[in-house]
Amino acid sequence: MAKIKSTLDLIMEKTQHMTLSEEEKKALKHKELEETVRTFTYRFINNERESETLLLRELEQIPQEDRQEARRLCLRLLAGHISPSDENERIPRALHAVLGCGSQEAFQGLMEGARKEFDEKLQGLREEAIRKSREHLASRGIRGSALIPIAEATPFWQEEFKKLVDSFREALTVRLEEFCQR
Repeated sequence: MAKIKSTLDLIMEKTQHMTLSEEEKKALKHKELEETVRTFTYRFINNERESETLLLRELEQIPQEDRQEARRLCLRLLAGHISPSDENERIPRALHAVLGCGSQEAFQGLMEGARKEFDEKLQGLREEAIRKSREHLASRGIRGSALIPIAEATPFWQEEFKKLVDSFREALTVRLEEFCQR
C-alpha cells in the first residue's frame, strides 16, 4: 500500500532544490539590517530618556562586516529627524557619536554652518512670501502702509518651508557623510 503524503510533504519535495541566489541573499540581509537599525534608532528618537550611549551599544552589537552600513543608515535616520531651528542638542550629540570621528568643535562648526545657511534661505523665503502676499492682496484692492502680511500664514510659505526643511536635512546628511572623509 502506497504512503499517502501530506500537502506539506509534497511542498517540501517540490521546493527541496530551490535556493536563494547570492543577490537575493544580500538583499534580504540588507533589509534585515535596515529593520534592525530603524528599530533601535526610532526607539532613541522617540524616547527622551534614552542616551546616545545606548544607541552606540546597539550599533556595536551589529556584526563587524555590516557595522559601517548600519552607521550610515542610522546617520540618515537621525539627520532626517533633526530640526534646523531646534535648540535641542540630543540628536546632534547622537549624530556625532554615531559618526565616531572629528572633534566636537569641528562637528559643532558643521552644524552651525548648516543652520546659518538654513536661516539665510529662510529669511529669503519669508521675504518672498510677504511679497507674494502683498501682491495677492493688492490684486484684491487691499493696500496700505499699515498692511503687514504674515508670511507663515500663506499656503506658499507652508509648501516652500517643508521643501526648505527637507533640503536642509538632505544637505546635512551629505555634509555628515563627508565629515569623516576629510
